[in-house]
Amino acid sequence: MATGTPVSAEIIEAPLLRVPQEALKRAAKDRKGLIDEASEALAALGPLSDAATSQDEQVAGLDQLVTRLQGLKRKLADVSRAERDEAARCQARLEHLAALGAPARGAAVAWNRPRLDRILVDHLLRDGCHVSATALSASAGIDQLCDLHVFGGARAAADALRARDAAPALAWCAEQRARLRKAKSPLEFKLRLQEFVELLRKKGKEEVLP
Repeated sequence: MATGTPVSAEIIEAPLLRVPQEALKRAAKDRKGLIDEASEALAALGPLSDAATSQDEQVAGLDQLVTRLQGLKRKLADVSRAERDEAARCQARLEHLAALGAPARGAAVAWNRPRLDRILVDHLLRDGCHVSATALSASAGIDQLCDLHVFGGARAAADALRARDAAPALAWCAEQRARLRKAKSPLEFKLRLQEFVELLRKKGKEEVLP
């Protein structure tokens, strides 16, 4: 009887790093975009110092600049928080991978338990059983090895859609636009269409259409 090819622990566990790595890449891209925007905002100081600019115009321009920079500061703080969280996940998962090795004699069950728990959590999340997945992850102490936050965001977007609110799902599409475009996904178009339908339902055709 033919035997299957053994699946190494590395093959099973290697995808652990994919989610936090991709999140860190997105955070780095977001940070660069915000820094570029801040540089652009500061460049607007030049015209304000022009002798032809009135004092009132200078004050108004500075007020706008301060408001814009404060908004950028808040966004950068959010990016920094996301980077810290994803870096912590990367570290926990790297330490988990580094500890892989052959189980001691008679200890195969205990050695495989965290791996099996993580696979089961992932299955529960993909099957929509978020509460059960969260409970299992917490009891097994493997929160940092599971992508609860990713599926939690998806669940929030799905719950909002059931309440006829497409905003969270559209925000997710904005974050994943490059991947959706690569996959030729019509998701964002369908969400925009649904958003328009809901607007018509709430306000009526006469008020929405010119």
